[in-house]
Amino acid sequence: QVNGAASVPTPVASPANDELVVYGGNSPIGGVTHISIFWWSTAQEGYGSTQIAAPGGLKVIDWDGAAERTPIRTVRARYPEEDRSQLCKESTFTRFLDPDYTSQGAYRPAVYYVEGPQALVFCYGIPQVPFYPEAVVLAYLLDPAGRRDLVVDGSYTTIAENITVYRRVAALQYHKTVDAVGPVQSLQRGSPLQTKVWASLVYPTGDPTGDNGGPNEETRLFEFTLEHVPTNNSARTTDQWRIVGVAPVNPKG
Repeated sequence: QVNGAASVPTPVASPANDELVVYGGNSPIGGVTHISIFWWSTAQEGYGSTQIAAPGGLKVIDWDGAAERTPIRTVRARYPEEDRSQLCKESTFTRFLDPDYTSQGAYRPAVYYVEGPQALVFCYGIPQVPFYPEAVVLAYLLDPAGRRDLVVDGSYTTIAENITVYRRVAALQYHKTVDAVGPVQSLQRGSPLQTKVWASLVYPTGDPTGDNGGPNEETRLFEFTLEHVPTNNSARTTDQWRIVGVAPVNPKG
């Protein structure tokens, strides 16, 4: 009671997880494509709602489960990018409560999910034998220590030193086809066919006062050079690409 009137629950004192969670859709990559969340707001507004959607599938990665009456805290989302190498953009949605957006007298705070930075990944995991040049580069970048087989002998240490330790792969640029008119003449002289892939890698800057209270980041562009390895019938291998070098594009200093 406040001055003889019934007290109205405030967002701070209201429950944070009294809500209905609805899964919808079915992605061919795996997982649902929509997660909708509903909660009671006010008699005038009815139910509030929020939704996360991703055509490449959603996977809840931080939730104790409905039986524990806890909220979904984080959700992984995937968005298909390139079909031939099965590339996806991946990001994470994190739950927040928004008292500033909550109506006066609401039963509980409004809920929203904020999408984090996107990274380039393989939709179905790193392939054992990546075929296209961009797939070779991404497979190496996602697992440098485990995929030394994608780098020609003698170049691994130099390549690893050039790119150092980065946070994620933001994007790849590459040729859809490889022009073999000129290189064929080079092949006759013993030079292998080559192509280029450009990778945007995200690095920390060391500044602890970045956006959203986290460390600042910067994107650096690297040019990867790959050489064609022709089919070897005796070894029963198909055409492949191998990384022979990498160099920063417009390096600092």
